[in-house]
Amino acid sequence: MNDGFARYANPRIAFVVGVIFLATISASVVFGSPFTAGDVGDLTSDTFLVLGGIFAPLIAMSCSPFIALTILSGLGTFLNSGVVNPENIPLSDALMQLPISQSSFFIVLLIITLLKYGLSLLSKFKVLSDATLGKVEGWVGTICTIGGAFLIATATNVYASEALGAASSEIGAFAPFLTNLIGVVVAALAYIVFFVIRTMMTAIGVLGLLVSPIPGLTGLITTLKHILVAIYTWISLANPAAASVIGLIILLAACLVFGKTRRLVTYYRRIYLIPFAGSIFRKDYTVPLMPRKIPRRVAEEFGDIEICIESFSQNRSTMLHKRERCLFVRAGGSNYIFKRRPLGKVIRIELSTETYVEKTFGFVRVFTYGASQTKYKIVNVAIRREHGKNLNDIAEKTDLINYNQILEERKQKRTEERAVKAQQVKESAANATKNASERFRGAFKKVFQKSNSCNCCGIDIADKGSTLCHECRIDFTWEIVEK
Repeated sequence: MNDGFARYANPRIAFVVGVIFLATISASVVFGSPFTAGDVGDLTSDTFLVLGGIFAPLIAMSCSPFIALTILSGLGTFLNSGVVNPENIPLSDALMQLPISQSSFFIVLLIITLLKYGLSLLSKFKVLSDATLGKVEGWVGTICTIGGAFLIATATNVYASEALGAASSEIGAFAPFLTNLIGVVVAALAYIVFFVIRTMMTAIGVLGLLVSPIPGLTGLITTLKHILVAIYTWISLANPAAASVIGLIILLAACLVFGKTRRLVTYYRRIYLIPFAGSIFRKDYTVPLMPRKIPRRVAEEFGDIEICIESFSQNRSTMLHKRERCLFVRAGGSNYIFKRRPLGKVIRIELSTETYVEKTFGFVRVFTYGASQTKYKIVNVAIRREHGKNLNDIAEKTDLINYNQILEERKQKRTEERAVKAQQVKESAANATKNASERFRGAFKKVFQKSNSCNCCGIDIADKGSTLCHECRIDFTWEIVEK
């Protein structure tokens, strides 16, 4: 994705751009085709057929370039081999002449598509898939969209160029220039349509990974997306007119949610994909705390800048949208979250002294509870995880509290408390066992051991075979005699 274009694009005119794209293509087809007054009805049908055959595959290419190219290549291969009847497929002649309509291309594209689909099913491997094959897919889709739109637009304007040349030699001299100009305009408009729709489709795939806690949702969303894109690609080839209507609806929906999907995709790309690729290809690379060139708006707003780091908002308690790109700035002895929107609105949030920095599994976050000082806002922003390598340096320069040290101290304290509690439980269990053993031995001795004391007075008896002492036995004898 082109971050520069995404940053300054106006999503509200994207749908208008799509309509202009269709109008430009249709105009090139209409005015570039020789016809007579009696052929108006046939021309209109053919024009819309060609128009749908151009626009519908573009929507499919925007949704998933690999799936669209695999189906185009497979269908072209089957048409060339005679497996599929060309009469059932509109524009089959053009499809059969595509360079990818060969069995070798089809097999390679099918393997790549299945490999990317298999990796995207699991959340653990989705980042790997998007950082490698997803990057290749984006470039392939961009090249095919721009190149295909330019070639089709210039080809359909050949007749217009010849007509201009025959009508006037002066105008005819500019005919090649006009043809190429129309091709460039159409290619640019096609890329805008591709970019807007692909942003929405990428965001849909990311939702299951970042938003939903339901396990397996990433695989479900990926499977549904592949099935729907495959069905739409087939419809675009079998019925281009119906596919064009569906494509316009998809384009309109992509335009309406473009702002939110762009923020989500940018966040996913900058926080997950780029650091993941860096961990593979640039393990020893450390992201600097100052960019090579300080953004002009930041330089105008602050003086004595020490740190300027790209960050993304993680909450909605501030004026920033969730996952909106902003900057963490250290200037003049204070920390700030800074954002200046294209229309000139400036968001400047000063952080309190009780601000923490923590290295998590996915990224580094800077946050504040904001409970002790009510004039400060609760802030929670995410920073690329490469900055975790110099976390201590960041904490030292910004006076942020290292939350990882606090967690480590809490962990050590809990470990000590658990050790003391375990020792107490062990001693208590040992005492209880000892007391129970003594009680058992006492009861056992009382039941099975003969008594050595007098049953009457309780004094010890030397004769173990008697139960009464000498005096008690005499008293007991006299009582019997008296009776």
